[in-house]
Amino acid sequence: MENNQFYKLYKPFIYVALFCLFYILFLNQAFHTQGPLGNFPSETFSHMIFSQSFMHNGWLQVLSNDFEPLLHIITAILAIIIHFFSNNTEIVDLANSAVLILSLAKLTQFYIIKKIVDANLKLNQIESMLVTIIIAFSTALYLPVFNLNLYMPMSTPNIWVDPTNILLGPFAIVFFYQYINQYIISKKLLAFKKSFILCICLIIATLIKPAFTNIMLVIIGLYYLLHLRRFLSNYLWHDLIIFVPSCIILIIQIKIMSVSPAAGTLIYAPYKVINLFTLHPYVSLFQAIEFPFLVTLISLFRKQKSERRYLYFSWIFCFISYFIYALFSFSGPSWGSANLAWSHQISLTLLYIFSIVEAIKFFTTKSQFPLEITRSVKINNFILTLCAANLGFIFLSGINLFVKIYLGGKYL
Repeated sequence: MENNQFYKLYKPFIYVALFCLFYILFLNQAFHTQGPLGNFPSETFSHMIFSQSFMHNGWLQVLSNDFEPLLHIITAILAIIIHFFSNNTEIVDLANSAVLILSLAKLTQFYIIKKIVDANLKLNQIESMLVTIIIAFSTALYLPVFNLNLYMPMSTPNIWVDPTNILLGPFAIVFFYQYINQYIISKKLLAFKKSFILCICLIIATLIKPAFTNIMLVIIGLYYLLHLRRFLSNYLWHDLIIFVPSCIILIIQIKIMSVSPAAGTLIYAPYKVINLFTLHPYVSLFQAIEFPFLVTLISLFRKQKSERRYLYFSWIFCFISYFIYALFSFSGPSWGSANLAWSHQISLTLLYIFSIVEAIKFFTTKSQFPLEITRSVKINNFILTLCAANLGFIFLSGINLFVKIYLGGKYL
C-alpha cells in the first residue's frame, strides 16, 4: 500500500521526466542534417522535409505520391499552428512539431505498455513501473565482435530513429493486444462499437506506415484457414468491419509505391535487403530472437496455465515479417528497396513486450518449482538465473544503444 501511495505521489514527475528525456533525444536528431554515417540526413530531418512539401506543393499533389502520409500531415499542421505563436524560421517550427509528436508517441507507448504489464502481472505499482522501464529500453543482444556500433542488422524492439515506426508503435500495440484479447481469447459477445474503434485504430496505423497492417492481414488470413468455422460465425462480420477499410487503403498505398522512384515494384530477391545491413545475417537473427526464444522454450514446459497467446501470435508476426524481409524487396534504391523490412522492427516490439512479461511471471511465481520443468531446486534456480542474466544483458544493450543514439554515434 505504501509503495502504491509513493507511486501515485511521484507518477506525474516520472512521466514528465520520461517526456523530457524523449524530447531531448528527438530534438538532437531533428537538427542532425548529416546522419550517423555522415552521408545522409537523420531520419527525423528527412521526414521534416517531407512534411515541408505539404506546406508548399499542395496537399493533394503530395498525398498522391506519399504512401505513409499521416506523420507528414500532422507534422505540417502542427508546425503551421506553432508558427502563429513564434518568430522562428519554418524549419525550426517543423523541428519543434516533429519532436513534440515523436515524444508524445513514445510516452503514449510507454503508458500502453504499463497498462499491459498491470493487466498481466500481479505487481505493485513501483514494480510494474520498473518492468515497464525494462521493456521500454531493452533491445536485441549487443555483440561487439559481430555488430560493432550497429543498429539495423538485428533491428531493435525499441525504435529511436525511425519517426514513422515510432508513431506507429502505440497504435500497433493497442490494436494487436486488443484484437487478440477481444477476438481470439475472449468468449464474450462481440460489440460492434469495439470493432469500429479497432477499425479506426488500424486505419491510422496503415496511414502512418503499412508495415504493420500487411502482416496482420496475412495472420488473420492464416487464422481463418486454420479455423474454417470462423467463416460461419459472427466474427466474420466484425473482422470485415475491422480489416476491409485498411485493406483498401493498403492497396492504394501499394499502387503509389509501385510508381514511386523511392520504392518501385515488388521483386523476389533473397537476402538482398539483409545484406544491405549486415555481413552476418544468421548472427543478427540470433541477436534479435535469442531472449524471446529462451523465454518461449521455458514457458512451453510450464504446467501453470498462463495466457501465452499474445506471445505465440507475436512469434507468428515476427516469423512472417522476417520471411518477407529475407526473400523480397522493392526495385527502388537501397533504402527504398528495404520498405518491406520495416515490419520486422514492429514485430520485435511486440515480441519483446510479451516475452519480457512472460519472463517476469517466472520470477513472481510463488511455487517452490516456478518453472516446473524439473523438481530439482538447483536446476530451477540455474534456469531462472540464466533467464535473469539474459534479461539484464538485453537491458544493458538497450541502454548502450540509447546512449549511442543520443550522442549521435554510428548506430546504424
